[in-house]
Amino acid sequence: MTTHVEAHPGWDRRRLVYGDWSWLVRDGLDVIRLAFFGGTIAFAVQGRSTAVALTAASVVLLIARIVDLPRWFDFGLIMAMTLIAYGTALGLYGNWFYYDKVVHGLSPVGYVPVLYIALVRLEVVPDPGQAIRERRVARISGIFIVTLAVGMAVGAGYENVEWIEDKFGILGAHFVKGLWDTETDLLCDAGGSLVGATFLTVWALRGWSSRRVTVVPAPEPSASPLEAFGNRFRAARGPGVTRESRLADLPLAAQGIAFVA
Repeated sequence: MTTHVEAHPGWDRRRLVYGDWSWLVRDGLDVIRLAFFGGTIAFAVQGRSTAVALTAASVVLLIARIVDLPRWFDFGLIMAMTLIAYGTALGLYGNWFYYDKVVHGLSPVGYVPVLYIALVRLEVVPDPGQAIRERRVARISGIFIVTLAVGMAVGAGYENVEWIEDKFGILGAHFVKGLWDTETDLLCDAGGSLVGATFLTVWALRGWSSRRVTVVPAPEPSASPLEAFGNRFRAARGPGVTRESRLADLPLAAQGIAFVA
């Protein structure tokens, strides 16, 4: 007796929350990802220079989609990019003095674990999803230490960039407000990195996968959009119409250009 399991079941709360809705928009996280692209276009149309921040964030989130992060990692990165990019686009850094500290404290919680996963994809550090299977305390400890160190290094590197900008006036802006500003930024970066490293360590201790787990499979498209268009175009031409016959109907100069192309 053969049991047939539907690959595209009906909608329920489980599918609504965890997906997959379709091959293109898998869940609510992809909706937010698309909203970044919409925000980028809206700011660019208005001619705002801050659209550059949204563009960079959109590229990062697109890469995260390709990397296939677990949902919680993906959600954390989206929140981090929201704080950083929309804070820049809406001018929150200048309007609220402590917004900078909020970003330095909260954004590492989201992006630091993702940086470690990126290193996993490059095969330079152990996979947290497989570390618990080896029953090695050193491997788990290494995941925590590397994640914390990477987060603190990114924070310190950004402070270096701010100092270089102020020193040489590349963008004509003034970022460093003094020793207190730099030190508190570094402290917030360290605190956020500590939380992010702890989260990833707990993830490794639980033995959860470092890739997105499909809850409700959605069928893949039978053909890419370009292939689908080509198939419809060939069908519209009819079986008796060939490429050679269509070229023969063109002027001689156009045929030459077509052949070169």
